[in-house]
Amino acid sequence: MNTAGFLPEVATRLDGFFMALPAGRKVATFDLDGTCVHHDTGEAVFYAMARRGLFAAHALLDSEEVWRPFSRADVSSPRAALERFAADPARLPEMAFHMIRAYQELLARAGRETAYFWAAQVLCGLTPQRVREISRETFQAELARPVGAERLSWEGASQEIANGLRPYPAMARLLARLRGAGVETWIVSASNRWTVEVFAEEHLGIGPGRVLGIAPLVAGGRITAQRDPDMPVTGGAGKVEAIDRHIGLRPLLAAGDSMGDFEMLGVATRLCLIIDRGNRELRKNVERLRAAGDGRWVVQPRFLDPPAESWS
Repeated sequence: MNTAGFLPEVATRLDGFFMALPAGRKVATFDLDGTCVHHDTGEAVFYAMARRGLFAAHALLDSEEVWRPFSRADVSSPRAALERFAADPARLPEMAFHMIRAYQELLARAGRETAYFWAAQVLCGLTPQRVREISRETFQAELARPVGAERLSWEGASQEIANGLRPYPAMARLLARLRGAGVETWIVSASNRWTVEVFAEEHLGIGPGRVLGIAPLVAGGRITAQRDPDMPVTGGAGKVEAIDRHIGLRPLLAAGDSMGDFEMLGVATRLCLIIDRGNRELRKNVERLRAAGDGRWVVQPRFLDPPAESWS
């Protein structure tokens, strides 16, 4: 295996993993955002849709499911800003700011599962094919942008969003080597499934049939804001539930970069590969498990480390 990009000790563990592969069906599961690509594909598409006004605004306004997370008093609803944009497209900058702020507030105050599912709910009214088209356009633009961040402002308030996507070639090579060794490679992501399908196929060589992501119910060919009873929200414990339900075999190797991947990493039977971007909680948990004698955990620093960025 070409182990360029991996630490020597990580490369050694990976080589040992391949030499000891068992017979029979074999599975490896990978998170996408922060694990196989620098930055977050789902967020990049959400931010682009907000800034370009690509939401099906009337479908969102007509769906009470979209607005239910904002019943919390400490999370500001962007509904009024979306209504103003629907009546007057010149209000696009205002709408974009409030939609992005709403997502970031949900992430900070309502939790990852709520925020990630809401970022998929706002696709309602669109077809899966349209989301794939927007995703492809967004990736083309973000792959050409410098990696970093920019600050958005509106009426004295501001917020920061990430710029630039970069696939990790070392992870793409690892995925290809696994497939060559007869291991099924799956992406299990908390971004929306249709966006992940595009990135996984074009940059990681993984077809749509081996992608699990957040996917609200599709009815009449269009995405709704309702939960699909057959698809868990693929973050945290939902990743393990999706693996059990849709793959039917626990992975030999799992890879992730955040506490949202921790449960999936924990069910890997041979190797738990951490892409370390400085998350203190994840580091603390891995150190605790290693100290207890769990030798499955292997830590690889992220492959791209812009000096202007800091992570917590």
